[in-house]
Amino acid sequence: MMKMNFTNDQIAFEYALYMIASSYFAKTKCISKLTEKKMLLQYKEQKLERQYQMEDICIGFMEDFSKKTPSQLFHRQMEVKLNRWSGGLTEIIFYDNRYIVAFQGLYAGKKSKIRCNVWVKTLNEKLNAS
Repeated sequence: MMKMNFTNDQIAFEYALYMIASSYFAKTKCISKLTEKKMLLQYKEQKLERQYQMEDICIGFMEDFSKKTPSQLFHRQMEVKLNRWSGGLTEIIFYDNRYIVAFQGLYAGKKSKIRCNVWVKTLNEKLNAS
């Protein structure tokens, strides 16, 4: 009899990335509650050793990323949106009134890849004519 597998490693990895990346900011609030719960379920269904492996990959990435990034970015309170794309990947977007930080992860065991883009919002200041 064939064993059925109902877990999704990709979604579980994205949850691990969301969880680890969130811990680097002063405070985060997820506005995609239903997606967050679905991702958490996939993560919890993973074997403990696979959870640790996923976390280690994400921690390694975040440690490297945080060394290359100005520390003031991480002292912020960010909202988080989890965008699930039709291709099966989730983009994890942290944002506030100044920054947008978007993470994408592709699970492939020890060869997993994580990408991050950071944007700084420009401040449109109206100049007063004297």
